[in-house]
Amino acid sequence: NNTPTYTDNSFEISRIELQSNSGGKPIDLMEIYTEIVIYESVFTNTGLIGEIVIRDALNYAETLPIVGNESIHIEYKTKGVIGDTITIKGKIFAPLGKSRTSNEKTEVYKIQFVTDLQFYNRMLRVNTSYEGQITSIASKMFIDQFGEQNANKLMFNETSIGQHKFVFPYWTPIFALSWLSERAYSNNPSCFLFYEDVDGFHFKNLLKAIEADPKYTYRVEPKNAYNQGTVEGFLTKVQDYSITSFFDRLEEYGSGMYAGSLLTHNITTKEYEPYTFNYGDSFYNSRHLNQHPLFPQQTTLSNKLNSASLGFRNFLPVQYRKFNTILDNEKPERYFLERNSIQKQFTTLRVTMTVAGNSSLRLLDVLNFELPKFGYLDDTEGDWQDKYLSGKYIIVSMKTIINKLSGYNTVVEMSKDSLVGGIPSKFEEK
Repeated sequence: NNTPTYTDNSFEISRIELQSNSGGKPIDLMEIYTEIVIYESVFTNTGLIGEIVIRDALNYAETLPIVGNESIHIEYKTKGVIGDTITIKGKIFAPLGKSRTSNEKTEVYKIQFVTDLQFYNRMLRVNTSYEGQITSIASKMFIDQFGEQNANKLMFNETSIGQHKFVFPYWTPIFALSWLSERAYSNNPSCFLFYEDVDGFHFKNLLKAIEADPKYTYRVEPKNAYNQGTVEGFLTKVQDYSITSFFDRLEEYGSGMYAGSLLTHNITTKEYEPYTFNYGDSFYNSRHLNQHPLFPQQTTLSNKLNSASLGFRNFLPVQYRKFNTILDNEKPERYFLERNSIQKQFTTLRVTMTVAGNSSLRLLDVLNFELPKFGYLDDTEGDWQDKYLSGKYIIVSMKTIINKLSGYNTVVEMSKDSLVGGIPSKFEEK
């Protein structure tokens, strides 16, 4: 049986090739690379960024040369696990940190790259108008700028509503698409995001993505020979973790997570229209990863926070019949306050964990995270999990590390907008 079997942190790289900008055959980097690192995040529009550390004994840096604008082609996957190979094609934009080893026989340096479309995005501009639903505008703009052959590289999970017309003043396509995502909304509470991962670009509703079942359950526990002997056991072993964000009530209040106010001024009719947001009301009318809110809802303080809209005040102009074909083009009351609160909810509780490299993980995947309670447990307590830190999370950023010596690891940053156990509204005597 020649089928490769999975072992801890194993990986399979089928291609690492570099194509010089001056032509010639691609150079195989398989023997001279030492580490590959790939960064992905849903909250930035800088896109996917990669790094390759090279130990060069043939002076490729000068003879190719490697000076930026070279093409890179990488294919890798988790070894012994069924699944598609991840393919990344990009452009080098910076060779960094060149240094020679003590024996003067090799040079070590890092080359940084972005995907092809991110590279060409800097050379393109959107300088026209688009009309229709925002998701339809995004799709048409992407094809207009990057070509029909790349249409499948932009993915959606929900269609926005409303008719809009926007004139784009010489923006780069990716900036324009990110700007559109901030203004998209659906029938239900929504938070559209535009981001890039190893599969391509995504224009997706965060609150639609969290409806999926958890892809894996990660449990923090001592090493156990039984469950580590399976592929699932290897892949879901938490090698290390840290709590990177755990409540900041003043910052949450000041950023509009609990309450906010919006005053619009209609330039056409000269009328003002006030709008307010209340976290307590919104929570039970929208979708969440877990059952309970991030703040107790039956206390005097919570009532004050949910109605303290003066802490986050906003003023925006709108224009009635800005375009003859559209009655009401700007509708910030449909997205502005609620989207701001949702984004803040997903940055309040964050956990970063290092796990075995897993080429099936993607941004916005739902995961279960189980963390034991800290301290003494008596016989009356039936639940061993930390009720604030355990529960369902979504992946908001990932750092893929493939190292020749230490193997394949993934650093996952995950966040959640709700709790598996509610915060008590009053003291519970034990």
